[in-house]
Amino acid sequence: MGQHTWFYKDANTLKEKVALEQRLNSLTKEHGVIFPPAEVVIEMNAINDKIDQLDKDEKLIRDLFRTGKRNPNGTYYEEDLFTKEDVLKFIRENRETIFYFDREGFDEFWKKYPNGAVRLQ
Repeated sequence: MGQHTWFYKDANTLKEKVALEQRLNSLTKEHGVIFPPAEVVIEMNAINDKIDQLDKDEKLIRDLFRTGKRNPNGTYYEEDLFTKEDVLKFIRENRETIFYFDREGFDEFWKKYPNGAVRLQ
């Protein structure tokens, strides 16, 4: 089983999501997840709602390629790739870990959404 690849039609959407996730992680590190102050809970919930809305609005396309790449500790490798060139470079450099590739769908995606991005997760 490999990890999913999530195709974003607009790289700015993924960049916004990354910024929101970083803020959420910062709040979690600062306040924890057990009994944070009410105003922090409200902010965390608002961030989670915004992330969910971004994904819903984006209508993500999934798994035009799949990879089995792992980190040295065996966990899934995660990365955000913000250009078609970066994605193709990842595929070339990790060819041995790619076990599914929908070339036609991949090419169609980038033709239709040249400012897209991909999240390996």
